[in-house]
Amino acid sequence: MNHWSRLCIVLCLLTLGAGAAELQAPAGPHLITNGVAEIRVEPDMATLSFAVSLRETTTVKVREGVDSRVASLVGQLEKFGVQKADIDASNLHIAPEYDYRNQEGGKLLGYRGVREVNVRLYQLDRISQVVDAALAAGINTVSQIRYGVRDDSHYRQQVRDLAIADSQQKAMSLAKAYEAKLGSLYALSYQNDERPSPVFLQKMAINTAADAQASYLPEPVVFRDNVEVIYNLD
Repeated sequence: MNHWSRLCIVLCLLTLGAGAAELQAPAGPHLITNGVAEIRVEPDMATLSFAVSLRETTTVKVREGVDSRVASLVGQLEKFGVQKADIDASNLHIAPEYDYRNQEGGKLLGYRGVREVNVRLYQLDRISQVVDAALAAGINTVSQIRYGVRDDSHYRQQVRDLAIADSQQKAMSLAKAYEAKLGSLYALSYQNDERPSPVFLQKMAINTAADAQASYLPEPVVFRDNVEVIYNLD
């Protein structure tokens, strides 16, 4: 086995990631590696996911009760300057509820109505106020609080550039270490459309304002990227 064959085998074993292994390698001497990058950004927005769940004796009462609470919440949010475009309310879902414990076929207890409301908030210092407004409006669950950044495309491009630079630096360093001459780029694989890793608060029922205000200190939002490359070796 000659020098180039041994070198090709060694460098191919340095592949870091499944994507590179899927690339069609050239027949001649080559180098396979990848570039990875990660950046952390402080969040500048939060998406609050609320839910109202209500049981009534008729579907009409359920609809009226749930819609009334959602309308009240929307009215409260507008007082904080939240735009209607930043409020998404789902359709109302109604289903019958039965008690099967003492009666065959079940006894109808009523109808359960559930509706979710997502609120995008750009003033993080108002999260507790918005949750208080939800309490006042009769909303009984905070399904999720998701922290993020508004201009995520900027950070995704930034972390992609860093990953590319990392792949180039690795390729040059490896070629130099093995006394090889790095040739032209033969192939690359980039299929990563990964969104930033958001920060979540656990789902919780909100019974008091004290419950709602627990742990509003998010960690940074994480952006990651990865690119796999094959270079010819001259």
